[in-house]
This record gives sequence, C-alpha cells and structure tokens, in this order.
Amino acid sequence: MKSLLSKIIVKLSSVLPDKSVEASKAEWDKLSDENHRYYIVSKKGREIDDEQFRETGEDNYRELVVGDDLLKENLGNFSDKKVLDIGCGSGRLTEFFAKDFKEAHGVGISEKMVEKARKRLAHVPNASFVSNDGEHYPFDDNTFDLVFSYIVFQHMPSRKVVLENLKEVKRVLQPSGIAKIQIRGGTEVLKGSWFYGPTFKEEDAKKLADEAGLKIVKMGDDSVKRFFLWMKKD
Repeated sequence: MKSLLSKIIVKLSSVLPDKSVEASKAEWDKLSDENHRYYIVSKKGREIDDEQFRETGEDNYRELVVGDDLLKENLGNFSDKKVLDIGCGSGRLTEFFAKDFKEAHGVGISEKMVEKARKRLAHVPNASFVSNDGEHYPFDDNTFDLVFSYIVFQHMPSRKVVLENLKEVKRVLQPSGIAKIQIRGGTEVLKGSWFYGPTFKEEDAKKLADEAGLKIVKMGDDSVKRFFLWMKKD
C-alpha cells in the first residue's frame, strides 16, 4: 500500500508545475506571520514557545556542528572563522553559530523571517541577516569557511533551484572551506504541500554536486527522509 501511494505521488508530482521562487517567498512570509517557530521546527507542535525554540536550536547546533568531527578537522578553531547559515529563518541556529564563530551570517528567502531574526538577535554584534531572491547570495566570492544548511533545501521548489543554490555555495565558499548541506531523500512529497521539495537518491546528489562544481567528501543519513552532504570546492 505504501509503495502504491509513493508511485501515485511520483506520478502526480511529475505532471504538476514547479512552484516559483516568488510563490515560495510569499508562502514563507505568510507562514512567518502565522507561526514562525512552528513552521521552522514543527516537531514541538504549534504551541512551541521561544525558550523551546532556542533549545531546539542549541541541541541541533551541538549535535550537527560541535559534534561533527569532520567539520572540526577541516575548520580547526571556530573563533576566527566565518559561517553562512542558509535558510536562517528567525535565527534559530545562527544564534549559536555566533557564540563560537567570528562572524555568523544568515540568509533566507523570507524578509519577514529575516526581520524576526534581526529583532531576536539584535543584541548579538557578530550575527547578521539578509534576505535574498532564493537563488543568489549577496556575498563576495570566497567569503565563508563554513556554509551550512539544515531542514531548508528540502523545501526548495525544484531541482533547478537546488542546483542554483549549490552553485552559490561553491562561489561564496573559501578554497579551504567546507559545506554541510542537508537535502531530501526517501519518499517523494506531493507538490503543492507547504513542505514540498525535490527528493534525491545518492546518485542524484552526486550528479547535482558535480554540476555545481562541488566535490562530495562525505555523505550520510540524517533520517530516512533526509541526508547530509559534506562538500568542498572541486
């Protein structure tokens, strides 16, 4: 039954048009107004408060960054490094990057989410936030030691948008830097749902990275639905 449902979803998604970047931006602005904490980290439910929101950010940061031996091996001491947090939302993870990194920059498609991040973390001098067009990052080439993204690429509206973002990851990443990006795996999600995003198998991810000019140095499961790519400039 599950296999049949998956085939139906794949078939339907193949004939439905891709959502535009502009439509994604409008949707995330709306979700920001409705309940930004819930739509950023839904596992805590709609009643999630700011303290719980911060706790999830710190927990994820400790697990996915501080606890990542490959990142530590490549970056060494974080205190003199610059990091870009793609899909920063209202600064859930950027807040904790700023505690360890010299500069923590967040970029996101929703100006309303980004404005919430600016207000939440106005007291953090080394954290900054900017909205973008969903495909390009307003930073110079070779700027960041680490480019990071978690539970974000899974919401991008199409493979093309994912590829354009990975090309930008390569551009803004320093020659000696490393990127850690999570993408969607597992069963496809029906287009039209707010949490839709393209699904990739491992071989698809390798091809995608190659097209972007990035070299995968590690690939690992985060869950049955998502996996991480650790990448460097090719």
